[in-house]
Amino acid sequence: MQNLFQSPFASRTHGALTVKVATVLTGTALALVLTQPAFADSTGEEAYRAYIQELEALGFKSSNSGIEYNSSTDQLIISNDQWVFEGALPVSAGGTEADGETVEAAYKFTYSSGTTTIDGLSEKDGVYTASSWSFSNDTQFEAIGSVEGKGRGKLVARINGMSISNYGFDVPDVPADNADKKVSRWLPFLRTLMLQNFDETKVDAVAMTLEAYEGSKDDEQLIVSGTMQMDGYSVLNSRDGKVERYVMDKVTQNILTRAEHSDDMVSQTTTQIGTVYEDVNNAAFIDLFDPAVAASDDRLTVVGSQTVESYESTQEVAPGFAIRMTTGNVHANDFFVVKRDFDFLGLLDGLLAGQEPSIENLGVGALQLYRSFGVKDLGLMDMTVTAPNPEQPDEEIRVAIGEMKMVNFSSNGIGEMSVSDISAPDLPDGASFKLDRASLGNIEFAEFAPMQGIISQLVADPDLASRDPFLMAKTFTPHSLSVAIDGLDLNVPGEVAVSLNSYVLDLASTVPPIPTSIYTKTDSLVMPVEAIEEPEAQAILQALGLETVTWSDETRLYWDEETKDLHLEKLVMSLKDLGTVEGTFRFANVAREVFEDPQGQGQFALAMASFVEAEFQFTDEGGTEKGLALAAQDAGVPVEALKIGLVEQAAQSTAALQNEAFTSMVRDAVSKFLENPEAIKISLKPVKSVPVTQILGSLAAPQTLPDLLNIQVTAN
Repeated sequence: MQNLFQSPFASRTHGALTVKVATVLTGTALALVLTQPAFADSTGEEAYRAYIQELEALGFKSSNSGIEYNSSTDQLIISNDQWVFEGALPVSAGGTEADGETVEAAYKFTYSSGTTTIDGLSEKDGVYTASSWSFSNDTQFEAIGSVEGKGRGKLVARINGMSISNYGFDVPDVPADNADKKVSRWLPFLRTLMLQNFDETKVDAVAMTLEAYEGSKDDEQLIVSGTMQMDGYSVLNSRDGKVERYVMDKVTQNILTRAEHSDDMVSQTTTQIGTVYEDVNNAAFIDLFDPAVAASDDRLTVVGSQTVESYESTQEVAPGFAIRMTTGNVHANDFFVVKRDFDFLGLLDGLLAGQEPSIENLGVGALQLYRSFGVKDLGLMDMTVTAPNPEQPDEEIRVAIGEMKMVNFSSNGIGEMSVSDISAPDLPDGASFKLDRASLGNIEFAEFAPMQGIISQLVADPDLASRDPFLMAKTFTPHSLSVAIDGLDLNVPGEVAVSLNSYVLDLASTVPPIPTSIYTKTDSLVMPVEAIEEPEAQAILQALGLETVTWSDETRLYWDEETKDLHLEKLVMSLKDLGTVEGTFRFANVAREVFEDPQGQGQFALAMASFVEAEFQFTDEGGTEKGLALAAQDAGVPVEALKIGLVEQAAQSTAALQNEAFTSMVRDAVSKFLENPEAIKISLKPVKSVPVTQILGSLAAPQTLPDLLNIQVTAN
């Protein structure tokens, strides 16, 4: 964050901290009067008078009631110091470009201080130093702006206890006008501005008021009104753009804004306590936008760490209806930037010069800007959100969140985003919600170079995305992704009651976008049968005597790029009190093309694969006997008669194979299982792997398949 109380004409401040807009305006404009240059080695009085001349040459108007210089102490005292900078600019009246109609936007910045005291001010070779620079407690800054017929605004800041120690700066040159470089021409100015040197800048308190109106003078309407109080602001050890620490002990704001669809004013109150930023590197941030600095993959820290002890906000949504949010500790470590090969300021220059922007350039610029920033970790603790219950205004809805966290966010991916300990016990209509933890992470973003190429192709051929969605997915889909949920409970009386012990999903691919590694696990998803949307399934489960279902599953499937094996290592699906299905399979010689080009060469490559083995088993947990009883009742036959019919039906299903030995094996296994339901298993384990083409060819003589694949059906 720019030091709010250093001059923008005084070399470098800092750029990573955000306060409110009103505060920034105050600091920026106030700073204009804090530093101006002299010309050579000089006494304090000579340096200050040259300082005045420089600012007046820039358009400032200065006045004071006297400058006293004590040569024995090398101290300057300026009484009733005042600086004014004002003017007007033409701005669009809001019509079409063809209209060319403009109105006047006027501005006026005024800084005043009853007493300004400067010790040890000197200048040498354009560099100014002062052992201290302090301001009396009546120091004030005022900013006034208006747009003809549109509205006006005013900001006033009163500053107490402001001082700067061991202050050193050089003075940037205001750049010459250049219609083709309206933004980039200010980069040298900004670079100099951001590199101030001092031991400490300290402000005891800042009190600010803000108001803004819209409409013409005779028919204006208040749209924003507010106050801000900041206590205990300090900046320590700024050297060549690197700052050791920023501190704000407490910031309180009270803002009134006009509601969007009425004339009501709604309020927002915020309090932030104990804000500290450490190890801030403003030079690295400026380099990010300097086209003269070469692109690099190096990560440069711009903020080493940030902490906030607590934050509280009350936002009125409508008169009498407010949402309140509080947080405990907020922390972050290692905000960094990476210099990308893109001229961001050149893009802005072109836009402001009226050049038609290239869609490709805009797209690449947006991606590159996003890829320029990252953070090692950040988190928020003990957050609560409360709001009145719309149906019972005297009751509150309260949501508590124990922790929100993000780790290793960069252009390469996201390590993890997580939320923990969510509790909402008193939602409307008696509902409740609880979540122990949820996370999204292990995200590896797709490579940038292919994206850049596809953007070029899309600009030339906008229909490419609809013609080739697989290419789009291949280019932009992340290479890995993980999701996890633990301890979920949702209860809406009379409608749904769902609980989940845990859920995990891990996807990864060496040949995106098709996953080549899939792991998923659901542990005890419990819901009432009534919540199942499929009527037939609901009816069957109810007929089986179930009021709730408990579902669990686990799947692990992966393709090994070295061995070319495709392996379903585990498949488990379980319904409590009914049964569990388990399975595995393995194919060999599964070529990369199966994933890389599934609609083309992949189909041929899949035919060249070989089947190695497979095994599937159903383990009964009471569902078989319940199902037999229900089916017999529906059919109006005894259970034993139904069992005989099912055995014969199973045997008949193998008739097409024309293999009596296999049919007999199936009959025996099914009969044994139905008499004593424990488990039934089907295994396919050929002596050696069988090419898929051979299996397909054997369909013409299906009687060979049981022996070819060594199919075994066993029970219990």
